[in-house]
Amino acid sequence: MLVALRSPEKQKAKASGTLSVHGLSRINDQLRLSLERAKRRNNQLDVRIDRLETERDNFKKKHFESLSKFREAQKEIASLKEIVEKQNKALQVLRKDKFGKKNEASPINPQPTAEPDEEPDEVKSTKPKRGQQSGRKGHGRSDRSDLDTDEIPHTLTNPHCTSCLLPYVMLPGTDDSTLLQIFNYLLLELHKRSRYAPQCKCPEGKVVNADPPSRLYPGCTIGNTLWVHIFVWKYLFGVPTNRILRELSLKGLALSQGTVTGGMKKINPFFDLLVSEIVNHCRAADLWNADETSWKVFEDDDGNRNQHPWWLWVFASSDAIAFVLDESRSKRVPEEFFAASVGILVSDRFSSYKALKSEIRKAFCWVHQRRDLLRVYEGVPQLKNWSKQWLHDIGVLFAANHHRFKLFQHGEISTHKWQSAQYDIEQQLENMAAKIEQQSKKLNIHPEQKKILASFKRHWYGLVLFAEDPRVPMDNNRAERLLRGPVVFRKNTNGSGSEWGGHLAAKMFSIFNTWVMNKLNPEKLLLDFFEQCSKTSGKSPPDVSDFLPWKMSDERKLAFALPKSYS
Repeated sequence: MLVALRSPEKQKAKASGTLSVHGLSRINDQLRLSLERAKRRNNQLDVRIDRLETERDNFKKKHFESLSKFREAQKEIASLKEIVEKQNKALQVLRKDKFGKKNEASPINPQPTAEPDEEPDEVKSTKPKRGQQSGRKGHGRSDRSDLDTDEIPHTLTNPHCTSCLLPYVMLPGTDDSTLLQIFNYLLLELHKRSRYAPQCKCPEGKVVNADPPSRLYPGCTIGNTLWVHIFVWKYLFGVPTNRILRELSLKGLALSQGTVTGGMKKINPFFDLLVSEIVNHCRAADLWNADETSWKVFEDDDGNRNQHPWWLWVFASSDAIAFVLDESRSKRVPEEFFAASVGILVSDRFSSYKALKSEIRKAFCWVHQRRDLLRVYEGVPQLKNWSKQWLHDIGVLFAANHHRFKLFQHGEISTHKWQSAQYDIEQQLENMAAKIEQQSKKLNIHPEQKKILASFKRHWYGLVLFAEDPRVPMDNNRAERLLRGPVVFRKNTNGSGSEWGGHLAAKMFSIFNTWVMNKLNPEKLLLDFFEQCSKTSGKSPPDVSDFLPWKMSDERKLAFALPKSYS
């Protein structure tokens, strides 16, 4: 119908393929409208693209911010995990210290296994029960022959038969039994000095008195035996002065603490020469153990209140022990002590010992290295197998060195057994050094592993020093045991009230420990020393050779020998 209504011109133009002006105009209008729509659409799309790009940039920014926060959160989580591990480790150590057994027994078998790749097995409990073991010979009765004996007879009054009343006949011999008793008593000596008047009328004649008793210092009212009692109980057994005086008060003696403290201050210089000889002899050795512990000194010699702790140092040679009290824990103290010495120092890993001159070779304590691993074993569960392997290796090393030291004690240095024992130690150290290098090269190892391996590397030169000299121990237990008595003293007395009191304590620790180590009776020797001081008008004897173990005669050593019962 539409075609029929068209004009003949249009039909003709269409048939000939040409358009009229009107058609072109309409097409142009249509194209213009389409272009405008396209432009509007394009503008809309541009706006949308701009909006999407803005949203994309915002999302991108938020993504990177979230990613940054996520990474920071991961770092914080890792840091918190590390803190938690450290706290758990510290908690395990604290639990063991407060509630656990007071030992550092290895959790694994120290014997080498057949297969090195296998994990060592837990040690089965094979510890025997306390007391006399079934089927084993006992030690017999204790020897009491050194004690004074007082025989007390026991008899019956008119023993007789209860039936016929016939009296019994006493048999030869007695049924003996012993009973230990102790009798401590105080004695007040009344020295009556006779007076003599001249019978002549000479001008120089005058009344004379007998010589007065010897006193430790002028005006002293305390005898030497009581001074020995106070010094021994205070500095050898760690009993505070007030407790000693309380014990004496039970025996009827009321003694002022000021009198005792003032007397100790006057006696203090008497020990200077003796302690100086002990210190110089200790310095002249070539092998020492050293350690230190905190000490409280409440006032210095000027009466000023101390706010910081002092330090008690111990330096021990084979036959002399020197304690030094100083307000510093710096390297100055060991440097001054070893200023003219050459030798080997066994100590822990404290920096003051590391800073000593090269003439002092440093042998570090294996127990401290092992203690670090034991804390990891108990406090870091994921490193249990790793630390167990290292504890096993250190246990094997200790066993090998113990075997070598036994050969050294028996003089078997040139034997095949000695060479074999030396080879076992050197081979074990080589294996451990290779293991340290191999594990240190691994990536992403635990911080505790990294810390312990770094400690091994840093101290290896001192850890292997014992392999060169069989006299050098693998541990510093000797120095730590020597500090045990002073630490008990410090806990009981809370330290020293004055600076001179602290130095007196260090002197007495040096003297008593040196005498005891050389198996000499400190009670008898101190009494003899005070007797010599009393003869020299309250001064130290000019020659203290009789009180130095390395200068004593064999007869004097026997006379002042430590009782076998003392241990």
